[in-house]
Amino acid sequence: MSHWSPVGKAYGYASLVCSLSFWILGPLSAEGALPEFDLPFKTWAAIWLVIWTLGFVLAIVATVRVSRLWAIAAILPLANMLLVDYIMSV
Repeated sequence: MSHWSPVGKAYGYASLVCSLSFWILGPLSAEGALPEFDLPFKTWAAIWLVIWTLGFVLAIVATVRVSRLWAIAAILPLANMLLVDYIMSV
């Protein structure tokens, strides 16, 4: 398998998109720039947990297929989850 596999890099970048989407979509929805969905908090929490889990899995796949540097991308969804959990508990 090639060290610079485009498919593997796509997994890595998709992982970053999943991880960073919370910090992009959150402020946009707070400003009213996105359509409002009347979902309970527990539903939103479950949706973001699934998105961050997907980001973690995609980063692991990118690490295996392309480069060990993508392992850093696996830290991002975990850090997001822990940071939001900490903020919500304060």
